[in-house]
Amino acid sequence: MSRQDSGRGRDRNARSLEKRVKSAYRNSKKTNAELRNRIDQLSALNRISLAMRDSTTKPQRLWEMMLDEALDLLRADSGAIYLADHDGVLRVQAAKGLCSDLLRNVDIPLGRGIVGYVAEHGEAVLVPDVAKEPRYCMLIEGMQSELAAPMVGGQSIIGAINIESRKLAAFTPSDEELLITLASHAARVWENAMLYQMAQQRNKQLLESYEKLRETQSRLIKQERLAALGEMAAIVAHEIRNPMTAVRGFAQRIGRRMRGDEIAKKYSEIIISEVDRLDKVIKSVLDFGKRSALQLQPSAIENIINDALLLFDDQMRPRSITAEKQIAGDLPRAMVDPSQIKQVIMNLLQNALDVSPDCSKITVEAGLAGRDVRISVIDSGRGIDPDMIEKIFEPFFTTKLHGTGLGLAMVQRIIEEHNGTIDVANVPDRGAAFTVRIPLLGRPQQYEEEPARTSNIEH
Repeated sequence: MSRQDSGRGRDRNARSLEKRVKSAYRNSKKTNAELRNRIDQLSALNRISLAMRDSTTKPQRLWEMMLDEALDLLRADSGAIYLADHDGVLRVQAAKGLCSDLLRNVDIPLGRGIVGYVAEHGEAVLVPDVAKEPRYCMLIEGMQSELAAPMVGGQSIIGAINIESRKLAAFTPSDEELLITLASHAARVWENAMLYQMAQQRNKQLLESYEKLRETQSRLIKQERLAALGEMAAIVAHEIRNPMTAVRGFAQRIGRRMRGDEIAKKYSEIIISEVDRLDKVIKSVLDFGKRSALQLQPSAIENIINDALLLFDDQMRPRSITAEKQIAGDLPRAMVDPSQIKQVIMNLLQNALDVSPDCSKITVEAGLAGRDVRISVIDSGRGIDPDMIEKIFEPFFTTKLHGTGLGLAMVQRIIEEHNGTIDVANVPDRGAAFTVRIPLLGRPQQYEEEPARTSNIEH
């Protein structure tokens, strides 16, 4: 072989080696790019998975995060996540990229367009050229390729993820696989959100049931205690009343016999006065221990209030105390026991009179509060010590010098028998306000709450 032929052979080998090296470099570069892209995809999926594991991350934030990752990894220009409603309409839950505000206001009927087809059939669709796809519905001008994947939750299709690009053939089969994975993650987010919502609702129901059970138990215990207390008090009251009647009678006789002895006469009057006071206490105890079935009937609350105020006229006038009524217009009749509710108002008025100074004012309000009738009695006293508010409805608890501590306890019992509530609160620049709420039990729909009208009545 000549030297010239040998040189040609070396040149061919060198060129062949150079080609192989360049080809290997190109393949290596392509492989590295694919690996980098795959690493980016896995990193994105890992970020989404970590976010999904964080219980504080809201579904809306996760969906927006998925769209951000999809638009970035798949080089898309626009994207949206759709959920199917019960009425067969796909509604946007999250939108990113071009014209995202427009997409948020677009509803797609199930089966219409590529997104509707994907959500109806559960198949991913890759469209290299939307101009050649008859199912394509143009929502954003200038888009040339589209990729959509179904969101499958359990045994049903709950929606779809859709992305679009301005470039032709912008998406590859590997991109389709990634979007299917993201759609699976999105479906899991939706399922977790539904499970969390169901768990919250169930927890709320359990808490409400527990609270009702606790209130019922507390009410039953209280009713049993009050019933036993009332029965015992009634027995003691009966035993006391007979000898006290005798004491009063003998005190009267002594007073008549001691006409010339002013001191003895004064003592006998004190005895009679104290016996009368004890008799009043005994009557309160007997009334408290007496329980009668409610006689419910449609009753005009304003008339009941007027009757109660009329009975206190003689007590208010000498002390120059005025009573102001604030009764809501067209207040409907309430299904109550009128005599019992009258007793409630009278007890609250008596309590207000006892704490209000002369030349002051007592306000009685009545109106609607939702499906309840609301009655408030506001005095002009010094208010109630916050430490005593919790005890004020307990039997025999009183801050008055000659009080029995049964008036407010009786009020609370009557209101609770009407399935109502009573609250007390201090009013700025006034005294205390006792507010009663009683269910109307079938309030006509035409009655709505109206502003109170005020009328001043002096007693």
